[in-house]
Amino acid sequence: MNYFMLKRTPLTPYLAANAIPKVSPTFGGYVEWEQKRGKWTKRWLELREHGLWLSKRQSSAAKEAIPLCALSNFDAYTVTRVHRSPKPFVFSVKSVQNLRLFENVTDYHHVFCCDPYEGAQWVHHILVARSYILHQERTVLFRQLSTSSKTATPAAATSSATSPSLSRNQSPQRMGPPAPLLSVSQSSRPAVLDTFQPMPGSLLSKRA
Repeated sequence: MNYFMLKRTPLTPYLAANAIPKVSPTFGGYVEWEQKRGKWTKRWLELREHGLWLSKRQSSAAKEAIPLCALSNFDAYTVTRVHRSPKPFVFSVKSVQNLRLFENVTDYHHVFCCDPYEGAQWVHHILVARSYILHQERTVLFRQLSTSSKTATPAAATSSATSPSLSRNQSPQRMGPPAPLLSVSQSSRPAVLDTFQPMPGSLLSKRA
């Protein structure tokens, strides 16, 4: 039997519309990266340029950093299941696209671990950065619905009706067939002369 669950999350303040920053956030720090299942490696993780970058050391991040994922297609998650890790806080970034689109399965999901305080900071910055990217690339998702204009108060409706710029023409609709575009009077119509002469031997000539 299929079902889905709605659960309150403490990450709600980070996902609110008023939490979207005006500039793209940046962040960095050392984390344990699960390179393979059960194999952890210490790496310098950096959030910049709308994505996550990975390098061995902070000093060589500018030259040796490799792009891990773009946050326009990846989202952040906290791992709640039991996961063997050298650090207590485990979080991950996983693609929102289908797994079949990835030639290498390891590029679909990346798992990290660190201390709880640093992990909370990472999840916060990744979620906020993703909201900023979506706000820049898909502005239609953040347009405010104009419900206030539909549920206008009587006073506002009265003032809008008296305003010439906002008033609507209340002329009654015309029923019936539409009027012709060009009206020609009977007197102006040219007379049609009957000059038809049937050919000799035809049926029309015999009737005539």
